[in-house]
Amino acid sequence: MADRKTGGYNKWYVFLQLVAVLLLSVLLVGILAVEISRTADAPQYEAAAPVSVPLYMDKVGYVFYDTAVVESIDRGPIDYRVADGTPVKGGEVLAVVYADGTGAGTRARAREIVEEIERLQALGGGPPPDYHTAYAALMKTLSGGGTVGVGDSVATLTDALSLFAAQKEDASAREAQIAALRAEFDALVENDREASNTVTALGTGVFYRSTDGFEETMNVAATETLTVGALAALLRAPQDRSAAIGRIATGSTWRLAVAVREAEAALYTVGAAYPVRFSATGGTRTLALARIGAPDVDGNCLLILTGEGLPPTSFERRQQISICYGVKEGLSVPMAALTERDGAFGVYISEGGRAAWRTVTPLYAENGYCLVSAAPAEGALAKGERILVTLRRIYEGKVL
Repeated sequence: MADRKTGGYNKWYVFLQLVAVLLLSVLLVGILAVEISRTADAPQYEAAAPVSVPLYMDKVGYVFYDTAVVESIDRGPIDYRVADGTPVKGGEVLAVVYADGTGAGTRARAREIVEEIERLQALGGGPPPDYHTAYAALMKTLSGGGTVGVGDSVATLTDALSLFAAQKEDASAREAQIAALRAEFDALVENDREASNTVTALGTGVFYRSTDGFEETMNVAATETLTVGALAALLRAPQDRSAAIGRIATGSTWRLAVAVREAEAALYTVGAAYPVRFSATGGTRTLALARIGAPDVDGNCLLILTGEGLPPTSFERRQQISICYGVKEGLSVPMAALTERDGAFGVYISEGGRAAWRTVTPLYAENGYCLVSAAPAEGALAKGERILVTLRRIYEGKVL
């Protein structure tokens, strides 16, 4: 009888424990939810900081640079001895060019073979660039005691190493492909080994295997008197380059011609430097404005800008560009803080522990921020004031 009472008591005790644990869990979840809600809605502050925003206009630019065309009397397969984009000196061997005794089309096939061999050889060059970038980012984060972005870096490292391992496993197959391609190239030139000529560089520069027919007409000197009409005529008349096997980019400067409206040209000053973004490469070059051409009857004129060294690596004559024409200055305001009241834009700031309204005049918006006028005015946002960023309902004088 006593054992039965004791067993019933134990079961009741266990039940009460379970209920207590359940109630405690509910309480903790409630506290956590309230805390998350409280911190999520907690106001954040960001100082109104002065910033300068460069302004760009999208245009088309045409690249002018000095080149020497490399030609050969033979029209057969080309055995290049230097890679595309290689700096060369006068007298250096660029290629061996064969006669086309085995039939038409061998030059095109030979080029395909050479390009495929170079592509296969490049695959065995070690871990891909993503590996090194991710490794450096991971080490920097961990050495600083941080963890943000570690997962992404580790994932990138893993993918890169997997790719590298697969490339190493395929090395033997790759070598077999290269051997087969070399055998095919040898077969193309078998009948012409005695009918070939060695082509050397006539001067110093950077050798490129391609040509576009504008090497002799779109050079730096041509920009000295270039007009919009003359540019259009040049672009319509590329020269025959069937005998060319490449070109050597020479000179220490290059030019960019940009057609603009006369009113747009008035925004620029000869001798000043302007950043130019190139869509093809994603890079930005700072170019000096050499001259502004006289407007034609339609009100179009050319900006002629000068760059140092060689032009962007794509070397396409026609470039999609964005050219800077000025700078807007003002105060930076988070878009999340911007609101409208009584037909005017403004933000709330913290003043003496309470919310205060400040008007703003938006000038420009990008990447979640708005540039507003910094001109002093009564009731307007001023430099350094603490802008309130929150999801809570805010009104003038609310205690923060």
